[in-house]
Amino acid sequence: MDTLGSVAPAPTQMPHHLDAERRLLGALLFDNEAYHRLGDFLLPAHFYEPVHGRIFRAIQVKIANNELADGVSLRDHFQQDGALKEIGGAQYLFELIRAAPDPAVAPDYAKIIYDLALKRDLMRIGGEIALEAS
Repeated sequence: MDTLGSVAPAPTQMPHHLDAERRLLGALLFDNEAYHRLGDFLLPAHFYEPVHGRIFRAIQVKIANNELADGVSLRDHFQQDGALKEIGGAQYLFELIRAAPDPAVAPDYAKIIYDLALKRDLMRIGGEIALEAS
């Protein structure tokens, strides 16, 4: 604080790692078994990019229903709910798979995404507290 009553400016961009999000999704689409190694801590809301959260949610639902979650099945899923264009088209799903890392590292990417979501939440809470205090 420079003077009494002044509040430090909010950062222009919240912490995120879109590449980690893309790589995690690609790993899960490439190997659904990687999903079971994530634990229960990661939620669609933890993704910075809302489209990535929607893709993750679709993967969760398919796997919970003992269905295959891959580029083809998700393409069909998003075509049925009219959202395929919103997520970048079927091509985007296949790009995620093409760029997928070794599925063994999926938990590492999940932790990065989760930790950054916590930081964003703390920054939002801190901003709200600063506004209330001013």
